[in-house]
Amino acid sequence: MRFSDLSNTALALETRYCFQPMIGFYNYLLEIGASAEKLAFDDSDIRDGPLFNLNLSAHKRFSERLNANFGTGAEKRTAYSKNIFEWERYSLFLNSQYKWSEDVRLSVGYSFVKGDQFIVTTSTAKVHQYSPVYKYAPIANQNLATSKYANAKAPYPVFGQRSVYRLPAHANTFNTSINYRINSNNKMDIGMQYEKINAEGNQQYDATQVHLSWLHRF
Repeated sequence: MRFSDLSNTALALETRYCFQPMIGFYNYLLEIGASAEKLAFDDSDIRDGPLFNLNLSAHKRFSERLNANFGTGAEKRTAYSKNIFEWERYSLFLNSQYKWSEDVRLSVGYSFVKGDQFIVTTSTAKVHQYSPVYKYAPIANQNLATSKYANAKAPYPVFGQRSVYRLPAHANTFNTSINYRINSNNKMDIGMQYEKINAEGNQQYDATQVHLSWLHRF
């Protein structure tokens, strides 16, 4: 199935400033970054709107093989339609990379995000009770028919008859990957990500993603 409604165009501006308080190969490197992005989706107007990011991070090399970075960030999103895809999120993150050999690199990471999360569902009646946005669409699914209108709810055309909710929540995400250099022109990356979301009202969701990518340089 192709979800063509998720096709989008984006215009982004990004700036970064890096500095090292004390010069040295193993000393910290600090970075401040900010970005602004405007998103426009195909036949999914509730997703259209600007996105702003601000990040502060520190990078540290512990040896010639091991390095890591950690930091914090803030993200704000506004929507042009229905206020469903709006959020404020605050995050903490930690990532590390280890050079196993000249051709193999291992990466692990963790992030904690507190703020609004979005749940696409057809099966729960409790999720609408905890959202800060009100009365945007009548309930279409009989499993959710506990009132005339659901809070923070809108029909989600990307997935047919399903609906999307905005909920206060926090999320824990773990990821790991292996990057293998095949030759001077080709690299392969294999990785996995696990995300656990705990939303208000004791709603819990988890997801696992596996990816395989290939990079070819001309």
